[in-house]
Amino acid sequence: MSARQSATDDRSMRRCTLDAYCQPLEDRLEPDANARRKGFVVMVLMNMTTGDTRKVGVAYKTSAKDPGLMLNVCPFCGAEIDAGFKNQPVSGDTA
Repeated sequence: MSARQSATDDRSMRRCTLDAYCQPLEDRLEPDANARRKGFVVMVLMNMTTGDTRKVGVAYKTSAKDPGLMLNVCPFCGAEIDAGFKNQPVSGDTA
């Protein structure tokens, strides 16, 4: 096995983490956050007061008008991709 093939295999076998997605998911993500297109889309929230943005996950949209289905688990590597948002209070919760 060549060094180039080994590097490609390592990259394609990488599992999703909070900081990066696996290569098969990365290859299929739309380039624009919150894109209004069919396919896998990174969903981002923006604080309108501060301008800070926060990645909240990946959604699958069946059409441009579809609001999307948020994914808990990567369909390619099986890793949890919502782990960074568990146990966070929902807006308005006091707990």
